[in-house]
Amino acid sequence: MPRPTSSDPDVNPPSGDHAILICGQPMQWQRLAIPFLREGICAGERVICLSGLYSEAQIQAALRMERLTCLLPSGWERLRIWPVDQLLLPHGVFDPEAACASLLEVVSGGQRVGQGRVRLLLDMNWGSYLSLGASQLLECERMLDEVFLPRCPCKILCHYEKVLFAPHILEVLANRHRTVLGEAPLDPGSLALKTPGGWSSMKGEGAGVPVMRMEH
Repeated sequence: MPRPTSSDPDVNPPSGDHAILICGQPMQWQRLAIPFLREGICAGERVICLSGLYSEAQIQAALRMERLTCLLPSGWERLRIWPVDQLLLPHGVFDPEAACASLLEVVSGGQRVGQGRVRLLLDMNWGSYLSLGASQLLECERMLDEVFLPRCPCKILCHYEKVLFAPHILEVLANRHRTVLGEAPLDPGSLALKTPGGWSSMKGEGAGVPVMRMEH
């Protein structure tokens, strides 16, 4: 997989509501991604999940394990799960304009029925099986920061599995995000990381899993 070109975060600073989750252990996805979804549902937000490695049935089963009153039928109506290939890769390649239009269409559908606040969980592991996946992932992250978020302010959590990507690729991608959840893309000593005092509004209850913020 080609190494993507790093962008200067000082020129295009990432949004504070655009975070990355790097999973290096089997339970990290459930301990961090699922609370992110649950918190949005319980807060009355519209929650959109683009699924890839985990199926719709697996996501729903993980949420049901939470056993919260907000996950009664009225809560489930606020959750929409789409295959990531359908929205971001309709023809097997990533097209920034087409992907942004698809995301905006999905989000605007909820806003028409009075659900203004939105959060998205995006499975980004599709980049691991495309020949130009690393470059396309970086282009996708740029699209989210520079085109999608200015038009649709919301909370976004991008999910990457550490085992699927070379460390230097994850480092470049992590630098597109102000907040890193889960694991550092490289050895922790090689990055300027600190434990944030906040971000509980997005993190949910992922207690016991390292939560780190990258300083730019």
